[in-house]
Amino acid sequence: MSKYTVMFHEEYDESIKQQLLDSNATINYEDDFLKDFVVIETEDINKIRALSIVKGIEDIAVFSLLDIPKAQSHKMKTVPTPIIDTSLLTNQGRYGLGVKVAVIDSGYTPEANGSIEAAENFTSAVTTEDSLGHGTIVITLLKTYAPVAKIYSAKVSINDNDIDEEYVYRALKWIRSLDDVKVINMSIGVERDCQGLCNLSRVINKMVDQGYVIVAAVGNTGGLTHCPACSEKAISVGALNRAGDNVASFSCKGHTNSTKPDLLTSGYGITQYQGITSDYHGTSFAAPIVAGIVGANVSMIKDTQNVKQYLMMSCDPILNVRSSKQGAGKLNLSKLLEVISYEEENNT
Repeated sequence: MSKYTVMFHEEYDESIKQQLLDSNATINYEDDFLKDFVVIETEDINKIRALSIVKGIEDIAVFSLLDIPKAQSHKMKTVPTPIIDTSLLTNQGRYGLGVKVAVIDSGYTPEANGSIEAAENFTSAVTTEDSLGHGTIVITLLKTYAPVAKIYSAKVSINDNDIDEEYVYRALKWIRSLDDVKVINMSIGVERDCQGLCNLSRVINKMVDQGYVIVAAVGNTGGLTHCPACSEKAISVGALNRAGDNVASFSCKGHTNSTKPDLLTSGYGITQYQGITSDYHGTSFAAPIVAGIVGANVSMIKDTQNVKQYLMMSCDPILNVRSSKQGAGKLNLSKLLEVISYEEENNT
């Protein structure tokens, strides 16, 4: 049986459900947020396609972790390249106190990440812990900039490129069930013909409208921005090269007529543990820097709808590089703090 996302002309209800069941579909996931699509499995999609209730059908996607390479890690320290000075935040007392941040990734490692507020597993694994090291690095980076933020871990991967799109919908649904989560990091993606119109993009855009700040990595193929980073209202993050003076060769560019990526930050770095140093690079590790910085500052921002604007206002454009590769440019943390202070004071 193959798996699909099925969209309807009207809200999904018991009548529509029965028509799907009568057509020999197995219903895997019912969305209570957009309320006009479900995830099904069937051996005969043409039978479903013929139903008058059906507006459209998408093949379910398989997402990957957006890093090169992965690394095992325990009680690690991460040092991004170029370095972004955390003292700019700590000197102003911005640690992410009371802020709740969700990470959709490969889980977490207790020894490396410290205490986690809550964790859920959406894979076939028996534990919420991280067997790959990817989610561990992402959370470590995030907590570098928001060290006292409360972390919620949604495990969707155990094998790098095995992330069923259904897992992502379920993870987002779980996050919506939590109280007062403000920021979500998604260092996952799939390279497909998506310009922000797919169902996942629709869910993300609606969540942003409701106050969530969703940060997504753009991808590492050097090709077009991956989904979900192509979602219009997601904050889509690309990577700088090691020197910080250009776009990393692997960092994806925007689709034709899109505004992606939104900005760039450090995509290279090292992990350090017991004297052992390991390299990492990937847009996976640029995104949580932005998510951590947002987590450290979001309590200062009255309307989260302004977060993306503040970030892009704080970027330094790279000369002679198309906007479709760099977005607004490389994030300048010092300038961001000034923008937030000025804009919030004047809005008040």
